[in-house]
Amino acid sequence: MVWLTSTPDKFMTVSRLLPRGEHLLKSSNEVDVELLAFMERYATNLARWDLLVYFGRNPSTRTTAREIAQHVGRRTRIVQKELDDLTYLGILRARDNGLGLWYELARARKTRRTIQRFAQRHGNGNGRN
Repeated sequence: MVWLTSTPDKFMTVSRLLPRGEHLLKSSNEVDVELLAFMERYATNLARWDLLVYFGRNPSTRTTAREIAQHVGRRTRIVQKELDDLTYLGILRARDNGLGLWYELARARKTRRTIQRFAQRHGNGNGRN
């Protein structure tokens, strides 16, 4: 959660409770409201944060939970749960290839652009990448 104070023409952050929250500020000290809303809704824990950065950096990736877990440095069980949740929320798509599920970024242009912007601004993930 980030507390905001308003001035007549700008919003400025008062508290930095989100990891790397300083990147929410544009050069003119305005908050990127779209990314803030995206983070509050989808980047609700560090594992999801890492997955969103991973797919933002690799938007054409189609792979298994095990391979994604290896890339982000997390346990497969945790990654599987978060991938399933992000699929349910419409951020990812899951496809059965006959040997298991493969995950990929959803096709919606706005979603893809937002995730790529998120990964660009928060490219270090939670500091584990």
